[in-house]
Amino acid sequence: MRLEVTTVWGVQIHTLNSRDLKRFEEWYEDKISRNIFTYSRDGYAWHIIKPQVKGIKYID
Repeated sequence: MRLEVTTVWGVQIHTLNSRDLKRFEEWYEDKISRNIFTYSRDGYAWHIIKPQVKGIKYID
């Protein structure tokens, strides 16, 4: 699943597998979760910072 995340710094495209997508949705909807969501892809750690997110759009 690909996400288009609009942040205060611009648009980011993130590709998540089904397990990470489920974790992301739980994290994003939880008002008291920590501010940074981390997942790994292609050997790198990727981060989404909740206070900077303005909108989420599911691409496919």
